[in-house]
Amino acid sequence: MSTYARAMTAMYTAAALTLAYSAVQEALHGLLWVAISCTAGAVMAVTAAIRETDIDHQLRAVAVQVERAVRPPYDPVEGIVRVTLASACCETWWTSIGTDHEGACRNAPRSNAA
Repeated sequence: MSTYARAMTAMYTAAALTLAYSAVQEALHGLLWVAISCTAGAVMAVTAAIRETDIDHQLRAVAVQVERAVRPPYDPVEGIVRVTLASACCETWWTSIGTDHEGACRNAPRSNAA
């Protein structure tokens, strides 16, 4: 959730709680029509908070769709080539089709002659 959406949701929630408290106090000690008005305001503030989070989720979904649309398609052949090139240990091994290694290659056969 973005900072703006989080702040707006917090303000709407605070307004809803304040209006709900006012509605309860007014229903117990005051005029009924004021209590009904405060209740309606609290419901509207809760609805606004839910709407704010829904808008934020929709914006994120659109951003993900745009990012996926811009991304180039995955080519499986390119992936296989990258893995094969990464597994090549030295130039001589690559050019000799896996039969010989360079002297400094970590996979070169070591002689046991001492």
